[in-house]
Amino acid sequence: NGPTITRPLIKMMNTLSDGIIIMIILLISVLVLVISLVCIRFMLLTRVVSEAEEVGMLKAIGIAGKDIRNMFLRRYNWLVFTGVGLGMVISIFLFQPLSSQMQKLYGVSANGLDRYLYAGLSAVFVGCVIVLFVLRILRKLNEMTALGVLTGKLEEGKKNNNMLCIMLVTAIAVFLMLIPSNLYSTLSSPEFVTYMGIGNAEIRMDMRQDQEAGEDFETIGKMLSEDKGIKEYALYQTGLIPVRLEDGTTMNMLMEQGNHSKFPVTYSKGHAPARQGEAALSYLLSKELGLYPGDEIFVKTTEEYEKCIITGIYSDITNGGKTAKLYSKYLDQEENVMWRIAYVTLADDANREAFASRYTAQGAEVTDIAAQVQGTYGPTIHQVWQVSILVKMVSSLIILLVIMMFVRMIIANKRHMISIKKAMGFRSLDIKKRFWKSCVPFTLAGIIVGTVCGCVFGEGICGVALKSFGAEGFRFTYNLWSVAINMLFAGFAVILAVYLGSSGITSIKAVECCRGE
Repeated sequence: NGPTITRPLIKMMNTLSDGIIIMIILLISVLVLVISLVCIRFMLLTRVVSEAEEVGMLKAIGIAGKDIRNMFLRRYNWLVFTGVGLGMVISIFLFQPLSSQMQKLYGVSANGLDRYLYAGLSAVFVGCVIVLFVLRILRKLNEMTALGVLTGKLEEGKKNNNMLCIMLVTAIAVFLMLIPSNLYSTLSSPEFVTYMGIGNAEIRMDMRQDQEAGEDFETIGKMLSEDKGIKEYALYQTGLIPVRLEDGTTMNMLMEQGNHSKFPVTYSKGHAPARQGEAALSYLLSKELGLYPGDEIFVKTTEEYEKCIITGIYSDITNGGKTAKLYSKYLDQEENVMWRIAYVTLADDANREAFASRYTAQGAEVTDIAAQVQGTYGPTIHQVWQVSILVKMVSSLIILLVIMMFVRMIIANKRHMISIKKAMGFRSLDIKKRFWKSCVPFTLAGIIVGTVCGCVFGEGICGVALKSFGAEGFRFTYNLWSVAINMLFAGFAVILAVYLGSSGITSIKAVECCRGE
């Protein structure tokens, strides 16, 4: 008397739990790799500028640019693959504690060598990507001439491009913060049950299936209509009903019958069936049959098929995600009924315990929907919350390191000019203000862009994953306090980064310009 337990259904439930965490981790990994490449770019450019005189002298004595580039490349190849090896070793130690829960649920892989093989190939791939990126940056050495370097006319590159890179890194970091934060707000929201095919009510009542089930259902329905402690209620019966499609194909369709205008689920297209002769299909069932609002199906009644117009497509991840809703009082044939339920919203002054006891005595299983969702997805929601806190810290650290390196690179490029300004009487504080004015507007723009993208595109990324399992029309439930906290984290990291990065200005002496340093 329930849905068939199939492999796709098991995969769906796994994806909605550990799969969400895996999706977030993969997304973070890709974006962190992108940010790391930008960090490497800043580091290399700073290093090239600081060793410009040595490069100029090597070129002046006839060393080829390719050989000079290989000197730098060998050093960074060693650093990259040392980092890759260190990461592999750390991952081996962290694998067991991080995967213990999944191993309890899904078992242990029969061949442990596959895990190390795939992890090793992934690490080598990441290392090769970084090495190729380093090689591309080091090609700038070919643009440096011996005369230009030794005469102090080193090209500083395009400042605006560097600023745009800083804005991009900040935007990506804020985007990283918002994905798990918004996902946590959505999963913990009471409205999330509507994506699961469950009405947004306070209480769900399941009726026992026995010989007197129909009579008990009618009795409970009458009690609910007379109960003064109820604000709103709706009764539903679900069963397998023969359906004929327009092309003559017949099939049994799992249909829930009742008044679906009360406690509606999320509809991505159209609306709930509101009158006799109307029906709605779940997203996966609609996709499988190629039926959409306006199409017709023929539902079998006691003796003949009755035409029904499809009015909407709704989100549902229960019962394999392939269900339908029919506007009808109750099933005509008692033997077709699989289960009966009622959704209830209590009045503000109602006694929940007394309500549960009264209807439990009548053969109903009374369940608090919020508690049911928390019991089912509570561990997943808690994991998403933990991930959101971790991502806030990691993203803030990324912003801090990248912007600090950027400011130090600018100071390295401008060291001679800063010394001249100090010789002319400018204070260190005056020069620092200039760096603030040039960096802060771009980083603030990055925070705004990252926030907008996290709210818009992040919703789409999560929606694509959940859509494949029937949660069509997914929308984030935004918590403005959470969004504001993410922006404050990023803003604080920006201020601290600029402060720490510009602290090197104080150590630059006015006399350096006179010495030709």
